[in-house]
Amino acid sequence: MKKNLFFFFLCLPFLLFSQSAEEWKHTFTLSDQAYKLDCHDSLDCYVFTHYNDVFNSSTDMFKSFDKGKTWEKITSIPWFYLESPELRSLDLPTYFISPNPNHYYISSFFSNNDQFLVSSDSGYTFSRVDVNLNIPSDFNLIPQMKDENIGCTTVIDSFELYDNNTKIRAFYTFWVTFDGWKNYHSVEVPDTLKDRSLGLMDTLKDGRLRMRTSAPLKRWILHYDIFKNEWEVVSELIFPNPDGNYDNLQDFIFLNDSIGYAAGYRLSEFEYQYYDVIYKTLDGGRTYKRILDTLISENPVVLSKIYFYDENNGIATGSRAKMWFTNDGGKNWTLVENYKYFFKGDNYEGTYGPTSMNIAWAGRTPLLATRPGGNMYRYEGNFFKFKDEI
Repeated sequence: MKKNLFFFFLCLPFLLFSQSAEEWKHTFTLSDQAYKLDCHDSLDCYVFTHYNDVFNSSTDMFKSFDKGKTWEKITSIPWFYLESPELRSLDLPTYFISPNPNHYYISSFFSNNDQFLVSSDSGYTFSRVDVNLNIPSDFNLIPQMKDENIGCTTVIDSFELYDNNTKIRAFYTFWVTFDGWKNYHSVEVPDTLKDRSLGLMDTLKDGRLRMRTSAPLKRWILHYDIFKNEWEVVSELIFPNPDGNYDNLQDFIFLNDSIGYAAGYRLSEFEYQYYDVIYKTLDGGRTYKRILDTLISENPVVLSKIYFYDENNGIATGSRAKMWFTNDGGKNWTLVENYKYFFKGDNYEGTYGPTSMNIAWAGRTPLLATRPGGNMYRYEGNFFKFKDEI
């Protein structure tokens, strides 16, 4: 207990005066739950929603061209009736957006899993791309794009039992394309990576891809030269905490080759209560420093996402409308108060609050989409400080 008190007081300097949730203006309610919110630039923001049941399943795409003040639906995809044979989306789609604002990729659990949807006209129309990678029926193809043409994906190849036949390990093949999946081929990966799914994070200045491995054994950050098929392990994502265990980091963001942040949680001594933890790296993920570690007793839920506009101004969010602000690169963090302001509607979100708070920066203006309510907000406060305005 003394140890926990020590770390509580150690973290007090990081907590500033709170912000009011009412500085977020409600602007729109979507047709369904929001799953992907982002902006190509300040005047081109988008959000995907998804509706799903046994007999009907659809994805809608909305766009804003005025920094989130208004939203309009630009396309709707009925998964069961799009083409023949029909696409069956009995689970949530995965959305991958290339840096080119015209190109969007959507993957889901189709009747034939060697398929995904692509748009080359800014999301107004989508067409199906069929590949032949022999994907098992319970897994979907996830195209991850460096730009509109260059991309990669990992595909489950086989399984094996280990740990006295009590656990299953998947093995993957790795595929690349240089022309938007018109042509593609598999490439060899080091043996240490063959039992890990590989997720694209961003692109470095030298053109290499920054990637992150998944479980089961270890998670790493890697640099990958897609043209030379060369891999470099940058760091192992293990974060010991003061209790002798490990922090569980849910989300990572990099602003350039060097500066990045990660958000997550660690268990407290109380059941179903979690410390909020945030880390910062200045060397591209090789080392990290914990910059927030605190338990908010009135809202002790998991911190799960982090978003930064630049190296100083950022937002971290969690379930039940938890939200942290910083305007000095994480030296100080400000908690958004009266979080029940976001409990809207006569559904789950109105009773228990959003399970997910998705942020995007429309230029210097943060936007927010909640799930499951599908409520859109625009920040109209003056907390964030930008270098050319100071």
